[in-house]
Amino acid sequence: MNSAGRLRSLGLAVVLALVVLVVCRQLSLHGAYAPQPIYRAQVDALLDGRMALTRAPDGLIHDLAWTPSGVQQVWGLGVPLWQLPFEALGRLVGLSPFPDRIALLAWLAAMWFAILRAFRPRDVGEPRPDDQRVDGGRTRALDSRAMQIGAVLITALLPGFVAVLRGRIGIYEEAAIYSYGAAMMLLAGMLALLRRPSVARYVVLVALAGLTGLIRPTVWFYGLGTALIASAILLRQHGRPAGRSIALGLALFVAGGGALYATNALRFGRGSEFGHRLNIHSLPGNIVATRFSYPFERVGTLEATRELLGSLFDGPERRSKRGFYQTDLHRGQSPAPRWREYYFTTFSWPYAAVIAAGLVLAALAWRRRGDPFARTLGAWAILGGAPLFVFYLHAPSLTSRYQLDLAPAFVALILIAWRSAVARWPRPAVVLLVALWATA
Repeated sequence: MNSAGRLRSLGLAVVLALVVLVVCRQLSLHGAYAPQPIYRAQVDALLDGRMALTRAPDGLIHDLAWTPSGVQQVWGLGVPLWQLPFEALGRLVGLSPFPDRIALLAWLAAMWFAILRAFRPRDVGEPRPDDQRVDGGRTRALDSRAMQIGAVLITALLPGFVAVLRGRIGIYEEAAIYSYGAAMMLLAGMLALLRRPSVARYVVLVALAGLTGLIRPTVWFYGLGTALIASAILLRQHGRPAGRSIALGLALFVAGGGALYATNALRFGRGSEFGHRLNIHSLPGNIVATRFSYPFERVGTLEATRELLGSLFDGPERRSKRGFYQTDLHRGQSPAPRWREYYFTTFSWPYAAVIAAGLVLAALAWRRRGDPFARTLGAWAILGGAPLFVFYLHAPSLTSRYQLDLAPAFVALILIAWRSAVARWPRPAVVLLVALWATA
């Protein structure tokens, strides 16, 4: 029965990924390749046994970096490592370069599979941890198909995520898409561990969490939150005997970070360098900001907070028309110069109210030692999202795709509010959520 359920979830995940990519015009009979082949160039380099895209300086183009080892891309090795088996298989059957949108389809299918399984209705006879026992109708609501449908709409089909899939997808957006998918898989894996703790699940989850920095450094914070919370779940379930398993898991997590540090050192000369102080481009203001200094780093915290909140929820993309240093884009925008690019909608003010509600419910759950779902997601949102929120307060640039880095934390808090709503009003909550999702 369980195997049949997994097979159904996998089939649905593949169909969802295919439909979304086709509807968003990223996959068709006439095209399945990314317009910027930088990841493909990195795959070719890895298959040739090198990290540099080329050792010739005339291969240096916009946003690539010139280093002693050659020309390097600055978007990480995680996505090329995912695409590498597809390209290797393509070469075996005479299809090279392999369509990278097929690799993206597989990534999205993996994300949706993980989410569908994490939020599936509880199997008959499946045990519920003691601290998750609730009464009658509320138990059925929390484990209902309505809960799963809402969770999929909130996470895998988040309107901001669909928006980036519908628009231009250069290397910048591609990195953001893979990053969001990685964070959602971490969230799903953590909830699956909470649902049914086991040493094998824990070790695999924490090991993968350590590798997420290879996809994009910002995802690593969600990986860290996942590792810490997963360790707490296993310790609570098994007590002191879990110590060795936790030590192994944390060692694998650190090894993943070590791989990122080592590859950075090989590619850019320092483990802490990601290439953004070495790359070249035609944006003088950004070059000065990343190499020397910029006015916005001296803006006060309150002013920077107003700017970030306004950029997230006040729809600056509706007024963004005249370059990267435009003023009056949104409420609370600082007059200090800053590179800003808003070109698709990530969030709006209704999100802020729901996110705040989720935060309050998580705080109450911790204070009363209540619902472990709310406690877990609340802690994950804070551990993963708070460092990124602080970072973007004074970052030299801000753009719609950067705002997606905060989306996993927001999604976790929205899920808390959704679970509370569906437990009380299952059918009205689903109707309202579907209407809001379609509007967004």
